[in-house]
Amino acid sequence: MPMPILHDTLSFVLRRIKIDNFIASKERYPDLMTEEQIITQCIVNVVAGVGTSTVSTINVLKYLSRNMAETQLLSYLDGLVREGIPLRGADGFNPNGRVVGPEGLVLPGKVKLPPGTVVGIKPSVASIRERTFGPRPYELVPDRWCRGDDETEEDYVERRALMERGDML
Repeated sequence: MPMPILHDTLSFVLRRIKIDNFIASKERYPDLMTEEQIITQCIVNVVAGVGTSTVSTINVLKYLSRNMAETQLLSYLDGLVREGIPLRGADGFNPNGRVVGPEGLVLPGKVKLPPGTVVGIKPSVASIRERTFGPRPYELVPDRWCRGDDETEEDYVERRALMERGDML
């Protein structure tokens, strides 16, 4: 069984056991373990560790930012960050809005937008265009941001510039 599937399966089983234990505690000690307590315990288990993960990530980024010249040379790390944010990032429901200019805008399909209309697209949606990002845009492929072994410098610069223009993050 592949590791991600094994991890997800074990994680599900362990969560299920925990919930079953909370429910059993409620049945055994109804005055101590209420439905509200079960919900609280579930929430606590979901958010446990978020703070430590956040602090660790912030520290790594802080140390990387102190050495920007060297960090810029780490193309794989750059690719990892650029890939990870749109695929797993938290861009939520906040599309990057732009205001249609005074001439208006005609969308594909001949839809006309009047001047002043606010249009937007979520970065995670814009970052999955195969035409811009190459094959498998839904997968984490940090190497796509690196120069390929058989790629000329000119081709690499052109390909990377296309991805950077399409990268809305």
